[in-house]
Amino acid sequence: MVRNCGALFLAIAIAVVPLVPSSALAALEVGDVQIVGYRSAQPDCIAFVTWTNLPGGTDLVFTDSGWLSAGGFRSGEGCVCWTAPADGLRAGSVVVLTNLQDSAGAGCDTGTVQRSGAFGLSTEGDQVFITNATCSLVFGLDFNGADRAWDPDASSASTSALPPPLSAPGGNLAFRHADNGQYSGKRAGSAGDLRAAVLNAANWTFDNTGALSLDSTDFSVGAAVPMLTVEEPSGMPWVGNAIEYATVRGSANAEIAGTISWSNRFTGAAGVCDAGHEWSFNAPLEVGTNVLMVTGTNGMGEADAGVAIIRRMAYGGAGPLVISEFMCDPAAVADNNGEWLEIYNRGESDVDIGGWSIGDLGTDRCFIAGPLTVPAGGFVVLGVNADPDTNGGVPVECDWGSAFDFQLANAQDELLLLDPGGGVACIVEYGGEGTGWQSGAGRSLCLSDPSADPNDPANWIVAAERLPGYQGEAGDCGSPGGANETGSWGARGAVFIIGMRGP
Repeated sequence: MVRNCGALFLAIAIAVVPLVPSSALAALEVGDVQIVGYRSAQPDCIAFVTWTNLPGGTDLVFTDSGWLSAGGFRSGEGCVCWTAPADGLRAGSVVVLTNLQDSAGAGCDTGTVQRSGAFGLSTEGDQVFITNATCSLVFGLDFNGADRAWDPDASSASTSALPPPLSAPGGNLAFRHADNGQYSGKRAGSAGDLRAAVLNAANWTFDNTGALSLDSTDFSVGAAVPMLTVEEPSGMPWVGNAIEYATVRGSANAEIAGTISWSNRFTGAAGVCDAGHEWSFNAPLEVGTNVLMVTGTNGMGEADAGVAIIRRMAYGGAGPLVISEFMCDPAAVADNNGEWLEIYNRGESDVDIGGWSIGDLGTDRCFIAGPLTVPAGGFVVLGVNADPDTNGGVPVECDWGSAFDFQLANAQDELLLLDPGGGVACIVEYGGEGTGWQSGAGRSLCLSDPSADPNDPANWIVAAERLPGYQGEAGDCGSPGGANETGSWGARGAVFIIGMRGP
């Protein structure tokens, strides 16, 4: 169908209803279509992008008439009517209108175009407005001034005021005078990011020689979501100073350019990731929660994403130190007075645990000041409260209650003994439905055999007696600082009751 472009321009000039079928009316808002290139050095050309899907037959009208401060377009100019192809255009499509100064030769690379009046872009500077078929203003471009500002009024063919509707976000661009200009920024991202990029003059290239050819490359419009995968650690469990890593990977189409950082005891950054290439980085993990983050930008806009990894390591059984008993649910006193744990040295040499720490797989962590020696074949007891009169009779030398953020949950938790390098010397993951762990208020949990795996619930028993180590005859059951109740421990040895020192 051939459009009556003259009637459309008349509609623009005198603000009457356009003479086009209703099927050609697209519901366009301000900024839904933007100009991304222009040439005033003949041949006159305009490139525009649509940020919304345009149905087939949609009409857009381009005019170089200036806008009067009193309202309405200045007379004496022309217009170009472009009609979308029958199958329409998807969001991000770019259309280049060519030879617009030529009434017979005006054309476009998709759709159809019809010129009317004296349309032509002046090398002295000019303006271009886009309206839809209902005469609603969609976008305006000004490239005629010494600065990036619209004129007070359309006092000549090369000047224009800014129509008030186009002062809305995304509605207009004003450049210093240049014969030719083209958007040269990124062409992939979210619609919002790309609209903003087009409005940034720093993303444009300008030319006064006539050598500039307008880019017809479509934009790739999508969600501003980076593509990031983080693989869980794999491999054999370890004990001691070994460090395990999580691999952060990005794929080629993610095009992430930025840095990888991680948050844990090894806090740091991995440096720059090259856009458009596959990349990976091994981030060192500590036991507990590790947050891995990619920051920067990718081809789809902002690329800020992260993942939290909880490293849960099994106990390897090679080290001499073991958590041999603990009280997580005292009955004689409140938990914040009566919790304690016992460490046993099943090796043949003394071990100084100064600089070590205890914690869980979350954020609880207590660092042990040294020197603090666990003798070969001996024990230390660490407690929340050092006063046996208020802690249920546990003779703890000093407490961690006021100095550290550490407590033992009654139903389910973890106990970790970590060496100075962050290696897991011992881990006990206790409690939880269906795990086989026993429990009982006022009764400690005791390792049944000093050589057994402390992370296996089958190797733990619930204390049935109040054995020496406790002060006083009445109270909770257990054996803090001494051999446990089973024969596997042999005769009860000397009691080493040493409390944690503050940092």
